[in-house]
Amino acid sequence: MAQHEGDVLLRERADPGDLTINTNGVLHFTISVRDHVKAAEWYRDVVGCRIARCSDHFAFMQCGKDYFVLSKTDDHVEPNKHGVTAFHYAFRVTPSDFDKAMEILKKRNIEIVKYEDFNSGDPKRRGGRTFPGRHVYFYDADMNCVEIIDLQPDGLP
Repeated sequence: MAQHEGDVLLRERADPGDLTINTNGVLHFTISVRDHVKAAEWYRDVVGCRIARCSDHFAFMQCGKDYFVLSKTDDHVEPNKHGVTAFHYAFRVTPSDFDKAMEILKKRNIEIVKYEDFNSGDPKRRGGRTFPGRHVYFYDADMNCVEIIDLQPDGLP
């Protein structure tokens, strides 16, 4: 793996052998929400995801070939303070759909918490080497941070 200024050098796994689980992908991740039905409708209507199934505590969502679960949590803890984007969920779009997403956010009066364009400017900027493209961050009703990115080539393999 290429090293860049600011990267932390990790040692290679000593012996992959029989003590390492051979995973081949991620099936889903789970997002904590106060009301999974309202959240599912929001992710459907705003982010464009499909509601695959909804139970009394979970909404199973699909985005392209990927999945995530909205979990109704009575003691939901907001993962970020306002203005912070450290904990977020990133969704890929095409460059033209990124432009459309920006218009939709404006029309829906959804606050843009952060915008970054790693297509231009200093290529050494943190983050641009790993996931180059335009990034926009905003919150759902439970302060879960959503990122939309028009991921460009030359990021992680």
